[in-house]
Amino acid sequence: MTMADAEKRALRLEISAMDRETLVLDAAEVAAPGAAGRFVVLPGHAPMLASLDTGVVRVLTAAGETRLFAVNGGIVHVLEGGMLLLTRSVEEGAEIDLPRAREALGRAEARLAARAEGTDLPRAQAARARARARIGAAARPPAGA
Repeated sequence: MTMADAEKRALRLEISAMDRETLVLDAAEVAAPGAAGRFVVLPGHAPMLASLDTGVVRVLTAAGETRLFAVNGGIVHVLEGGMLLLTRSVEEGAEIDLPRAREALGRAEARLAARAEGTDLPRAQAARARARARIGAAARPPAGA
């Protein structure tokens, strides 16, 4: 398959977050963490609207490159020929400071383990989920790397 053929079969993916400019990629496959579990979108997928959970989005680009992104919840809208991912925040794995993410996970887990009075448990659980997503996106080398 030529590069032109791959691009014809690609899904236009837009990842939009409040904390950065919209990312636009030509994707052969997108795997995302949904509220009901992980799901995969391929070119030609039926239109859908789904909740996005905090976690790692894996994108296989039309060029065959794997890119990982940590996302913080949101929604996914699949349209004919395209996919819009709206999230509170997004970080590409290569941008993430892994030691800092591990420290954040340790702090969140310590707060949850201590169960001290006044601890905001939902906030600590959300911090743990964000840290795990950041570590997941940063720690796994892309395929072929």
